[in-house]
Amino acid sequence: MKKVLVLFALGVALILPATGKAQSDPPSVPITVGQMVLGQNYYNVYSLPLTIGGVSCTAWMDVQGQRGFILFRPPLEGSVAAQGQITSWKVNSSNSVGLPLSATMTYTLQADTDNDSDTDTAVGSITFYYSWQLNPPGYRRGWYVTLTGGAGAQSMKQN
Repeated sequence: MKKVLVLFALGVALILPATGKAQSDPPSVPITVGQMVLGQNYYNVYSLPLTIGGVSCTAWMDVQGQRGFILFRPPLEGSVAAQGQITSWKVNSSNSVGLPLSATMTYTLQADTDNDSDTDTAVGSITFYYSWQLNPPGYRRGWYVTLTGGAGAQSMKQN
């Protein structure tokens, strides 16, 4: 019986940190996407305007199906550029000709975002909103897209 109690106490000690509270998921921070004219390509964006937890800059997003990346420029995820792996891309809604009006991307980022010589892991999700115009004045013929904004959240486990 003593062994059972000792093992139980050890298990509780491993679950509860020094504060006496059970460990929980890392807090999430909001992500806001700014507006920009994209031209004819909505899934490869070089200067994607982002604000993550109150820090604003741009990122480079290249979807490439489920194998793409998102490169956060400083200071979005620390003092150096940090590249995340896009883990999913889903079109949520489309217009009458099949062009996306809303799409959601999820990603995982592993980088030393707090500059303490280790690897931190972030998981995020962003929903983008688009509007399309056919043959706008001053452009070649075809459909042109504007990123009208977006929102999401990211949680980061720091070591």
